[in-house]
Amino acid sequence: MRPTLYGLENHLVRLHQLVGAMQPNAVILDPITSFSTVGNLSEVKIMLTRVIDFLKGAGITAIFTGLTQGSDPAQLERTDEDVSSLIDTWLLLHMANAAGRRHRLLYVLKSRGMAHSHQVRELLLDDAGIDLIDASAELGRLDG
Repeated sequence: MRPTLYGLENHLVRLHQLVGAMQPNAVILDPITSFSTVGNLSEVKIMLTRVIDFLKGAGITAIFTGLTQGSDPAQLERTDEDVSSLIDTWLLLHMANAAGRRHRLLYVLKSRGMAHSHQVRELLLDDAGIDLIDASAELGRLDG
């Protein structure tokens, strides 16, 4: 559903209805940054907190995407919605340009309560599917 279809409270109500009817294992909100068109950042944070609490309580995996601007790593590693402290695992996808090609770099920013990789990987999407490769070797070869 488009964020502008309902107000924030109605989105929450509709989510409860859909989860009750469909009994999903996972819910994806793409992108949460679009909710800022319907409410101010404080209202969006409250609504997303309620969504996270509801889905966690129901044992449903939640996947949120968010769009950020700029190239400053500190800016990329936070959200305007300020719900990072409620998120168990946070993946960061960053676009980088090297040798005339755009690269999707993916890494785990945090993963609460579990061991996880600290390597940056290049995310490849093609006809064969999804693959992760060692980004440092590929980008180092292109830059050198």
